[in-house]
Amino acid sequence: MSINIDRQLRQIKRFGTLARYIDGHLDDTLTLAQLAEVACISRHRLDGGFHAYAHETPMGRVWRLRLQRARQAIIAQPERSLLDVACEAGYASTQAFSRAFSRLHGQAPSVFRQYSPVTHAALRIELLPEMVIQYIPYSGQRSDLQQASNELRARAMACGIERDKRFGWAVDVEANLYASGTSRIDTEAALLHAPLAHRISGLDEGRLRGGAYAVFRFESGVDIPAAPLLMTRIEEETGWRAVEGPWLRRCRNVQHLPSFLDRRFEVYVPVQPSGRADVAEAQAFILER
Repeated sequence: MSINIDRQLRQIKRFGTLARYIDGHLDDTLTLAQLAEVACISRHRLDGGFHAYAHETPMGRVWRLRLQRARQAIIAQPERSLLDVACEAGYASTQAFSRAFSRLHGQAPSVFRQYSPVTHAALRIELLPEMVIQYIPYSGQRSDLQQASNELRARAMACGIERDKRFGWAVDVEANLYASGTSRIDTEAALLHAPLAHRISGLDEGRLRGGAYAVFRFESGVDIPAAPLLMTRIEEETGWRAVEGPWLRRCRNVQHLPSFLDRRFEVYVPVQPSGRADVAEAQAFILER
């Protein structure tokens, strides 16, 4: 049975456009009225609709991202004064900034001065079980890949499947990682089938290949090295080596509508032991964000 997803696609496009506007104007004096104009709906409808979709209000997103950016600034530039960081985040005093910062991050701003910036992806070896997926195949320009992701999300929403049951993956992503916007790619935008407990109309069914993988965890501010450098890290740090097979990408975003400041994902590269005696122990797969 086919389902009409036009309403869900309009909502995804509207709130996605607004989220990107917020992300790009964090230094501006943003108000709910201004954001409602951008979204072309009333303030009341925007506040309620955006919260239902993203689990935060538009202005809540503004302040959260400013504090997220402040956290990164404190770690990257520990010599900066807290007043300077507070003012950049839109706070008039360090006291107000510290209270808001602690509520979001669970620790005072001064604690984060002790942290070192994350400059490269964490690496582990993981045994991935074979798992059924529901997916949309995509073949086209890299710049248009978001359309497939939007359709996947819209079809799940139309079936009433909550965000906490949707675990996103992409299959055959090696070319996608290094492609320019106009490069042609072939991939699959997928959701794990088991947590859905529902067959979604319009999606194909397939499987994630089980086996051993080297898993790189990327987050905001961490660049993706060239593929040969990733393979070198795998062998030098784990005693495993990359083998032929599709690379996977696992979405690890906690936010329902993540920004570039929230970016978290993992890249799975198929591996086998290299023959060294000191190989890293493979960890079990855990289904979590």
